[in-house]
Amino acid sequence: MRFGLPENLYGIAEIAAFRKGRSPANLARTILRLDIVTFGRDCGSITLEFERTIDGRTVFGRQSQVWIRLPEGWRIAAAHVSLLP
Repeated sequence: MRFGLPENLYGIAEIAAFRKGRSPANLARTILRLDIVTFGRDCGSITLEFERTIDGRTVFGRQSQVWIRLPEGWRIAAAHVSLLP
């Protein structure tokens, strides 16, 4: 699951199609705060606050991710990105 700015995506196929179809322009951001919490050796979460420039103005946002370690390595199980009003 990935809840982004204009989209709700469910499953790896929807997420992969979104990433393939979006422009890489204007994705740069500055991380203002990052918190990492672990739950044992195989699960963790991150939350961060960021700023980026969109159309000449600075906007602030937040992101969260839940990570899990699977046999093939670390994977994001759920993600959220939003801009603050």
